[in-house]
Amino acid sequence: LYELRLQVQLCFQQFKKIERSDRNQLSLYFEKKENSLPKVSLLNGSAVDWYKTETNAMADTILYWITDSTVYKKDTILLAMSYQKTDSAGVLRPCVDTLKAILPPTFLKNEQKKLQEEETKIKKAMKRNRKLRRTNLLGLSQFTTLGITESPALVWDRPLSSFDEGKIYLYRGNDSTRTPLPFTVVKDTARDNCRRYVISSPEFHPDSSYKIMVDSACAYDFYGNHNDSLAIMFKIMGEHLYGKVTIDLKNVQNNAFVELQNVSGNVVRSCPVKENVLAFEYLTPGTYFARIIMDENRNGVWDTGNYKEGLLPEKVYYLPEQIKVRANW
Repeated sequence: LYELRLQVQLCFQQFKKIERSDRNQLSLYFEKKENSLPKVSLLNGSAVDWYKTETNAMADTILYWITDSTVYKKDTILLAMSYQKTDSAGVLRPCVDTLKAILPPTFLKNEQKKLQEEETKIKKAMKRNRKLRRTNLLGLSQFTTLGITESPALVWDRPLSSFDEGKIYLYRGNDSTRTPLPFTVVKDTARDNCRRYVISSPEFHPDSSYKIMVDSACAYDFYGNHNDSLAIMFKIMGEHLYGKVTIDLKNVQNNAFVELQNVSGNVVRSCPVKENVLAFEYLTPGTYFARIIMDENRNGVWDTGNYKEGLLPEKVYYLPEQIKVRANW
């Protein structure tokens, strides 16, 4: 291993813009990852609990689902936003901005037409004695094959006001008698996604197929819509499709952690140094790079340093060669 010294960088936290693409949505964009959600409050309304939040993968964009009808019916929403902003010296300081979220003219122009089309669909469905599905499950194709470390999830197209776990059933894919399997459903708080519900079960095993049955009216969103019944098939990949990497360390203190990166530079695995040997299991075949970060303050992340306090970045050492991972190896 050899050392790569990195220069001090100032990562400025700045608010970029506010955007409102629909009546029930508005988005806040920031220059970099937000460690904590900003506090927003209405200036032209009295509603308090009027939204649900959802962040993107980079955590630099926050989507607010507006759940209160007195708020999303407004063409213009005025907000006060409190957040941490980097000043000219590179120090984070509290800041309060006044924001205005306006529906685009193109949206207002097409809104009435869309409402009329929606009413026509509902009337036709009622004449045929059919229920029109209004709350849908998204990304069903992701259930075709799941990684061995992944869990199936129900992702709805809008945040839910009520969810009945008793209307969900889990079976083995080849079970013609449909013997229910035990499972739990939990909202995905780790990703801060108010629409994603993760399913876990002690009966999930590698190289096995399963079926999830969802009854009608299992879920209701904040806009009065509910789902139709549906079935979801998925398979968990077998262990033989993965590879394993073992890293032997010498003369490394416990205040460090090792990361594996893919060819795009994204971190796919991270493990703190507790022993001399680290094992990374269930890796998808491909090319990886390894690096070790000397975590001086033991916070589990690489710190860039602090110019004002004269702190250097934490040291990073890279493994010079690539790591080729093959299946069942």
